Amino acid sequence: MQGQKIDGIEVSNAVKEILKSAVEKLNSEDVMPCLATVLVGDDRASATYVKNKHNACKKIGIKTRDHKLSADTTQKELDKIIDNLNNDKEVHGILVQLPLPKQLNEFATVCRISPIKDVDGLTPQNVGLLSMGKSILKPCTPSGIMEMFYYYKINLEGKNVVMINRSNLIGKPLYHLLSQNNATVITCHSKTKNLNEHCKNAD
Repeated sequence: MQGQKIDGIEVSNAVKEILKSAVEKLNSEDVMPCLATVLVGDDRASATYVKNKHNACKKIGIKTRDHKLSADTTQKELDKIIDNLNNDKEVHGILVQLPLPKQLNEFATVCRISPIKDVDGLTPQNVGLLSMGKSILKPCTPSGIMEMFYYYKINLEGKNVVMINRSNLIGKPLYHLLSQNNATVITCHSKTKNLNEHCKNAD
């Protein structure tokens, strides 16, 4: 079977053009989309990820707010910032960059974000809606993967898909998205036996 080249940059550029038009339409209706990011600590990888988000937003006309907090930020201080962003009508999306420093409770932090502003799709409400096929906001990376399938018109129905990931941010939501497109999904991980055999049986 001959493989098909998938160009993520090409897909990304195409999606950005669509989003740019959507943002312009919202602007014409006096709606100025705004994403607020919260970065706690000085992890370089996390800082780069957040920076890229701001750059991408700028290219398509989405406003951003950047909240950089010290590594010793307390849970109470972080909660206050999230509460303020939840109540700010000019902020439409909130992204708290994970992982957080050890003194902070990631689950409690995610749960504190308003589900309608939870752009990572990690709140219990959004996770539940996704599993039921009723999602409003979906995690970014799984959505990007699905967008590549749609862009190249790759039919997933009846296909055997092997996924080596079971994280809350990628593997689990991607499982639901693939299943909702009628793929048969095998989730593999660090404890999976006979990984090679699973991969050989994948389409």
